[in-house]
Amino acid sequence: PLINLDLIKRCVEYVESHKKQRRIHYALTTNLSLIKAETAEYLASIKNLSILASMDGPEAIHNATRVYANDKPTFKDAFSGLQALLHAFKGTQNRVAINAVLTPPYDFAKLDALNDFFSNIANLPQASQILITYPSAGTFEPCVDYYNDIIARNPQYKVGGIVNPLLKWQKAMAKKKGLSENMKNAYYAGMLQYLVMAHQRPISDEPFNKENLNGCCKIGQRRLYVTVDGNFKACERIGNSPVLGDVDNGYNVESINQNYLLDYEKKSLPMCDSCWAYNLCTVCYAGCC
Repeated sequence: PLINLDLIKRCVEYVESHKKQRRIHYALTTNLSLIKAETAEYLASIKNLSILASMDGPEAIHNATRVYANDKPTFKDAFSGLQALLHAFKGTQNRVAINAVLTPPYDFAKLDALNDFFSNIANLPQASQILITYPSAGTFEPCVDYYNDIIARNPQYKVGGIVNPLLKWQKAMAKKKGLSENMKNAYYAGMLQYLVMAHQRPISDEPFNKENLNGCCKIGQRRLYVTVDGNFKACERIGNSPVLGDVDNGYNVESINQNYLLDYEKKSLPMCDSCWAYNLCTVCYAGCC
């Protein structure tokens, strides 16, 4: 996004001049490579801004997949950008969270190295959330063969019958070190989301007559993705999803009803209507569309 910082400034100025009494929250995802002191100071001046920074771990791990178009490694630029952000955000209410994409190998030694790296970033506040995620389906082909190989060779990575090295590591770390409220621990946020879901699950003395769609957000309410030609999409993670409407005509209720309710429900019911963990489901449109 920071390739077009002037547009970001125009958007913020427009929103601030039209928001009236609304409380606006801004969010930005960045790979940090373009952030210098001046940009960081501007971002720090925006109230209620949260930034999700893409950083995969220490230099060797980060540079294994995150390179420029000319194959030059990006770690030094990204880490410098992170330091500039943290310095500028000090004393503000703005927050930086980090998302690390976990690529093969999925062994615990690599996850331990990630945890050590993020835990030891000196000026990263303890409240800064560290998220570790697998690559989205279809975005990193080497993961497919590697994951299948893990299934065949490493039954110790299974959690409840499902191979998930990340979750197995998170559970082991939580058992070993406890879940102290230090978000800089790379296992804390991952375990917390499951505990929160269980804690907030719907409970009733009688069976529910109706259920929400499995694990999904409310399309077009929690977030909305607008393409350069003005079309509305469900979110930035699934740009090829059915159109929700456009900036000139608003929401296309007929399309939303057909694509995101009726068709989705028809395909979901055979798998979901007898699942005991329905109310704990994290499946979303981005993983299914």
